[in-house]
Amino acid sequence: MNLEPAEFLSISDGGKQALKDARVALVENLVGSDQNQVQTILQPTQRDDEIYLKQLASETLTESCFDLILQKNREQFWIGSEKLRAIMDGGFRTKSITEICGLPGSGKTQFCMQLCAFCQLPENLGKLSLYIDTNFGFTQNRYREICSSNGITSDIGPLVLRILSASQLIAAIKSMRDLLCNNEHIKLVIIDSFSRPFLFKQTSSMLMSAVLMELQELALEFNLVVVITSQMTSKQTMDQSTKHQSTLRSSYSYYVNERLTLWQREQRQEIIFSKKSDIIGSANYQIKLDGLIVT
Repeated sequence: MNLEPAEFLSISDGGKQALKDARVALVENLVGSDQNQVQTILQPTQRDDEIYLKQLASETLTESCFDLILQKNREQFWIGSEKLRAIMDGGFRTKSITEICGLPGSGKTQFCMQLCAFCQLPENLGKLSLYIDTNFGFTQNRYREICSSNGITSDIGPLVLRILSASQLIAAIKSMRDLLCNNEHIKLVIIDSFSRPFLFKQTSSMLMSAVLMELQELALEFNLVVVITSQMTSKQTMDQSTKHQSTLRSSYSYYVNERLTLWQREQRQEIIFSKKSDIIGSANYQIKLDGLIVT
């Protein structure tokens, strides 16, 4: 995976401006893309740039070293929905970061509380969870309701940490290693929402990258399932249509191994599971008393 900015490519200034206008930010966005699309981006006079970029587009996306590491010694975190396990290729796995993104009200927090409840399933051997709540959406009453509806005891709930700012989140992540060393049964870490504390920070890009890197290291070292949530935003495209995308920019995709998108289409809700840019599975879902239910 090549996360080098496209502006560093060895092409003319006009070619770089054309890529910028077409919102091609990273070299990764070009590799494996349609060569005809390159031709439409550039001007007829930019022939040398076109030859270079078409050659780049013909290359094949490769796995990063981190992706290869993840293929070994990963444990499965059991989720109590057979249909959800089917579209997720078995379910959540340790040593990785999974993003859950969706529009407001799509059910991200409900699903996160449900994951905490799944920690109590016998298949998970009594694992514990840490819930970092920046939205103040976690409620004990709703958590107990989800547990009761799934036939799970709510006696041992997640360790809930309320966060107000980016500085508090950064401090919490830095102190997490000591907490994990003293609580070896914690195997699930949820940050809901990851992007919210950084919304109004001018240095948000640099800070988010640093925090994600730290989370990645913790996931590997302590064999964790790390789940972060983010909202989707609406964006006008060049053809005046509306495009929804995660508030986590594509440049952070190196750190996020898997993504669950909660998508609302007219009268139905769809959950989509993807690894990098490849869609693995999808299904309709509903939010009910016992949480997110795949239909």
